[in-house]
Amino acid sequence: MEFIMYLRIRLFFFLFILSFTSLYAQTSALDTISITGDFRYRYENIDKEGTETRERQRVRARLGFASKPSDQLEIRIGFATVEDGNPVSENITLSSGSSKKDFALSYAYFNYSLSDELNIMGGKLRNPWFRAGGQPIIFDGDLTPEGLAVIYKKDLWFLNVVNFQSQENKSSTKDPQMFGGQLGLNIGGLIAGVGYQDYLDTQGEVPFYDGKARGATLDGEGYKYDYDIAELFFQYTNSDILNQRLRLYGIATSNLATNDADSGYTVGAQLGNASGQGSWLLGYSYYDIERNTVLSLYTDSDIGGGGTGKRGSTVDATYVGANNVRYQLTYFANEILNSADQYIDYNRLHLDAQFSF
Repeated sequence: MEFIMYLRIRLFFFLFILSFTSLYAQTSALDTISITGDFRYRYENIDKEGTETRERQRVRARLGFASKPSDQLEIRIGFATVEDGNPVSENITLSSGSSKKDFALSYAYFNYSLSDELNIMGGKLRNPWFRAGGQPIIFDGDLTPEGLAVIYKKDLWFLNVVNFQSQENKSSTKDPQMFGGQLGLNIGGLIAGVGYQDYLDTQGEVPFYDGKARGATLDGEGYKYDYDIAELFFQYTNSDILNQRLRLYGIATSNLATNDADSGYTVGAQLGNASGQGSWLLGYSYYDIERNTVLSLYTDSDIGGGGTGKRGSTVDATYVGANNVRYQLTYFANEILNSADQYIDYNRLHLDAQFSF
């Protein structure tokens, strides 16, 4: 831990010195601020075996600010709706007697360009981890991890190195965190690579955020196993099929710290590209995520209701209408492990309308 602290202090002073190198290139920060945002309404239907069918209305609102005070430095700050500080969902349920809803800090970070190839990011980040096909079996799309990242891109290669803080313990020298990286190759529409994540001081810790296992195997109240997660991924894109974009992808994971329910994978395809008025996208994915293959808190919060110990399919269709309003239908046909370690059915429907500005 002393070595980690040393690296962080050196990085701080390094960035401090670099800030003076671009002093005279700076413009007024107010002149560089841009604002983006969106609002999404969702109807949701959940049919879980052994329970009553649940219907609910949910909304998500996001507001982001970006500033580029110099050619090298970018600052981004964003806010989003949230329930109870949930790290993997920005949806809130319309309930509780029309009570006021929480709108909280979603991300706040700097992105410093040391060169055309090398960037350093720090703070509460929009996740720099590459997700083939945008798939969330390792990290939910709403997760904004906290820590540092180094991003390097050179010709056909890219390298992501991250240090994400999971928890800071006041009364202990053990501060759970993850060191990890990805090495990938991008050539001719094919992106392929490997990744590795080493979660330090995590085994034995009470599950982060709210103490819930979310499918992970526990020993007493803490994580039973360490998490040393290896990843293989690919993504192939071809825009010459029926004049539409075709994307194929796959991710395989394995927790090298245990042999107990330690593997997972997803494969899928997308046709189309919902990027402008009148455009559309169709998608299908299949996944099998065993209990201990990834950290259960951070994986997708919609598939199987969140967490690990789940398998099944997702189909989705998106259409961009007038004024760039995005309409999306998503159906999850899943099975999840119950407390008796038996699979039960879990099906879920989303109907979304998203408005952006």
